[in-house]
Amino acid sequence: MYSPLLMIPSRILPLFALLLGMVAPLTAQTIDLDAPNRTVATNQSTAAPAPSGTAPSNNATTPAPAGQPQQMIMAVAPNNNSPRGLMRLFERDASGQWQPTSQIWRVNFGRSGLAWGIGLHPRQKGKGKVEGDWRTPSGLFRVGKVLGNPPQPPEGYQGWPYHHKTAADTWPEDPQNKYYNQLKTLPPGFRPAWYEKERFRLSDNAYYYLIVVDHNRVRNSIDETPTSTPGRGSAIFFHTERYHNNGTAKPSAGCTTMPRERLVEVIQWLKPGSEARYAVLNEKDYGKLWQEWDLPSPQHFKN
Repeated sequence: MYSPLLMIPSRILPLFALLLGMVAPLTAQTIDLDAPNRTVATNQSTAAPAPSGTAPSNNATTPAPAGQPQQMIMAVAPNNNSPRGLMRLFERDASGQWQPTSQIWRVNFGRSGLAWGIGLHPRQKGKGKVEGDWRTPSGLFRVGKVLGNPPQPPEGYQGWPYHHKTAADTWPEDPQNKYYNQLKTLPPGFRPAWYEKERFRLSDNAYYYLIVVDHNRVRNSIDETPTSTPGRGSAIFFHTERYHNNGTAKPSAGCTTMPRERLVEVIQWLKPGSEARYAVLNEKDYGKLWQEWDLPSPQHFKN
């Protein structure tokens, strides 16, 4: 029996082989749930004024030295049982000191207050965060990706990693799930039994934009797949606050929440390469730990 390849001129054989290589993968598709999630490229910097109440800043941020963040979100609660607190944004100046770049904002925590989370800070004594305890994890954490309903980030965005949420996106909170405390985008047409419980509710306006807080997500960079301890808390974000019928803000289930316009300001403020961090502590621990953890001075919350 002859081979049809023998009838193809030799000068065409390389092109024919290339075409075969392009077609072959289409005949053997597999569902790979461990494939990385898509993220909007981080070079979409747009010229825009600094958010109201902030000092002008240079968009071209020099990548931070390893272990030295250039941006810090600092939040403070009166005590560990408080569901409310204050938050402020900071950047390092040329001398390495933290300087405020926003006004002091009110924010909401979990309705039961705070409990120690798993982050970049040393292990602390006291109540630890667990799944379903209605507490915001306290400590020092990496700031993760922005997740949003719109295909593109808001105007003024400087290039922080952004993920467009769709109906295929999930964030499992079941400690038994292989993808516990991870963003997992499912392949087209594939919906496992846990999908309905763990999918994002795109119609929920409080989740229109989310900023991931890397609580219980141990990793070395923003693009590395994290490892999590089952049962120690999951799905911790910054997001828009919810309201009671009388118009007052509700505490959260464990996230840090604020008005939509404030959340957008944080998204616009984040700079790629800044190694941004989120620190949240009660007043007593803040006063005790701020120098050891290289945090902004508590004096910045007394003005």
